[in-house]
Amino acid sequence: MTETNELPTRISNMQICYVCSFLRDWHYSIMKSQAADQSDGFVIAADLERLKDRVGDARAQWDFLNALPLLDCPESHGVLDYEVPMLEDLPEPENKDVKLIANMLVMMHREFTTCQSARLITGIQVWDYGRGVTYFDNITTLIDSYIEPRTPSDWPKSSPEEERVGPPRGGA
Repeated sequence: MTETNELPTRISNMQICYVCSFLRDWHYSIMKSQAADQSDGFVIAADLERLKDRVGDARAQWDFLNALPLLDCPESHGVLDYEVPMLEDLPEPENKDVKLIANMLVMMHREFTTCQSARLITGIQVWDYGRGVTYFDNITTLIDSYIEPRTPSDWPKSSPEEERVGPPRGGA
């Protein structure tokens, strides 16, 4: 048996794909935030507020999807599959706190893409929901107990000498 660390590119559950698209956008925005260029913390208050808002939005989305009924959909099982929104390969940020959050988002994306619920047509099974809640709780604890109390972290001697996050995506 060959082992692989590759994620599936297509799954049956469109709701999990919806969550993965949110994680993809969240991952991109945190990696391209002004905070990513800092040595630690969230010196720009707007970055921290956006981060907290994203956690709240993702948690509300996860709770909403969990509240939907698990439908049987036997006529659709094994027939439908949707493209999984993948995280972009971005340069590693200088900010250790951003790196922690980005790593958690990568783990969440992997977990949600490969969980039992990803094989369903619709809905989130109770144990997958519980794992998702744990991820959101961990990010909230990281922000409330570690990042926010230490922000701002102004360490001029460790500040980067040039921009690291690079150019944004093209388009509007």
